[in-house]
This record gives sequence, structure tokens and C-alpha cells, in this order.
Amino acid sequence: MVDSADTNADADADAANGGRVQIDLGGVSKDVMATLSRRAWTRAPFAHRVGAAYSRKLDVPVRGYGGYNSAMATPLFDEIFARKGDSSSLVRMVTLWFGTNDSVLPGTPQHLSLSDFETNLRTILTNLTSPDSEYAVSETPVSIVLITPAPCLLSQMEETRRTSRSLERTREFRDAVLKIGEEWKDKELEQEHAGAGIETGHTDGESSREGTREKNRWKIETIDLWEAMVASAGGEGEELAPYLSDGLHFTPKGYEVLFDQFKSLVKDKFSGRGLDWTDQTDLPLRVPWWGDVDPSRPQSVVEGMKLPSFR
Repeated sequence: MVDSADTNADADADAANGGRVQIDLGGVSKDVMATLSRRAWTRAPFAHRVGAAYSRKLDVPVRGYGGYNSAMATPLFDEIFARKGDSSSLVRMVTLWFGTNDSVLPGTPQHLSLSDFETNLRTILTNLTSPDSEYAVSETPVSIVLITPAPCLLSQMEETRRTSRSLERTREFRDAVLKIGEEWKDKELEQEHAGAGIETGHTDGESSREGTREKNRWKIETIDLWEAMVASAGGEGEELAPYLSDGLHFTPKGYEVLFDQFKSLVKDKFSGRGLDWTDQTDLPLRVPWWGDVDPSRPQSVVEGMKLPSFR
């Protein structure tokens, strides 16, 4: 789970809250976490913090699509998420972090109208959740996280960049993410009231989706990163300077705010959904601790593999 920008191994990778796609349907864990967002690398990046948290439990690949907005990322959905019947892997969580690149002013290549931005987000969420979706993820109790843009700080930006951004316009896109989050929260409640359960298997050892079946539903929550950042900084002006490296991209302090919000969400709103990396009962190690492996039978490591119920 990261945001997008350039996949530069330096701390100065470029872009912001635009569209990045992060998913890998392979690997030992069989379960993955998918991210559509904006930045893949910086000092103490979000994705690397999340990847470390889920080490040996869930796959969190790190990729970046520098400078993408939601219009550029939406067509990639078909290249990222498997169609129904085509995948044996399960996407447990998807994070969607768009808005900053989309909100640049007219005349800038990444510029989108607010209505087009909202349409793109709704398209992605429909693909993830609708019973009529062509994608396998829609048949699972996937946990979805929307992340709003954070405020920008024009005084920190290079002069050539200041003319492409506006704090107030970025705020409009933040508000749009919150609005769409509320729309899908209503849809989530509707499926609960309708008793719309989804049968989803969980694997034990090396078996696939055959096995225990449970009724589950998708769930969505929104991280208002704007509000969290302003609250931590004490304002949305020069107070933000320690949180932003160039008026747009985050410093480690900025990413700390995001990670804290994410961790709180996992432990509270997503409690009991097999996502809490601090709770071995909720999310055990995918492969056993080495001390639990029979040294005379190394193959016993496979017998000790676990995958919690997908719920």
C-alpha cells in the first residue's frame, strides 16, 4: 500500500496522489494486498512500512506508476485484477489513493475535471464490489481503503510548479473522495441489510479454495489524510513544512501520519477480517516459525503453513 509517483530509488521520486497500481497474484502467501495509488519510494515510504508489517503473512509488492492520475490507472484494472474463474489467489485488501495528480490546474497534462475524477473512482469501486463485475475480487469479502489527498504547500514548491496547483482545488478532490466513500458505505450497509453473503473459501496447507465456506461481505473505509495531516501539523499552512519535502511529497513524518491512520483502521474498523498483523490469531504467519519445523522432515514446513479464514 503506497502512493504513486516515480519508481526512483532516491528519495526524490516525483508525482503525487495520482494513480499507481500495486498487486502481485503470485507468491507463497496466495493472498495479496492490492494498491492503486501514487508513490512507490521515498524515505520511510508507506508501502515499505506496510510490507514490513505483513512480512511472512501477506504479499505487498511495491511498484510505482509515476505521475498517473485516475484516468491513466483505470484502464490498467484489466491487467491487474483477474477475471472471474481465472485466479486462485485472493486479494484481501485494496487501497485507492487518488486525487492529487488529478487536481492539477487546467493546462497541466494530468488535469481532470472533478466529474471525470469521480466517474473513475466509481468505476474502480464498481469493478471491485458489484455482483455484475467481471472480476474475481468482487466475489470476495475484500477490504477497501480510500485515501484522500493531503494538502499541498505552495511555498515549498519550485516556482515552475506553483502555477499548476491550488490548495482549494486539491481540497475539492479530497471532498470528492469523502463523498464517494460515503456513497459506497451506504452500499455496504445495503448489502448487509439485504443479507447478501458471499461464499468464500480459505485454504489450509497447500489446498486451494476448496474447504470451509463462510459467508462474507466486502467492506470499505476512508482515511481522511487531509484532516489527519492538518491535525498533526496544527494547520494547513507553513505548519505542514515538516511533513512535506517539496510541498507535495511526504517526509518520513508525513508518512508516519498515514501509517498511523492505516494501522488504526486495520485494528478498529477492519477488526476480525484477517488483516491485523499484530494479532497471530487474526493473521498468523503464512509459513511456520523455523523452530516449529521438524529438522528431520524439512517438508513438514508445508504442513505447518496457515492461511486464516478470509472474512
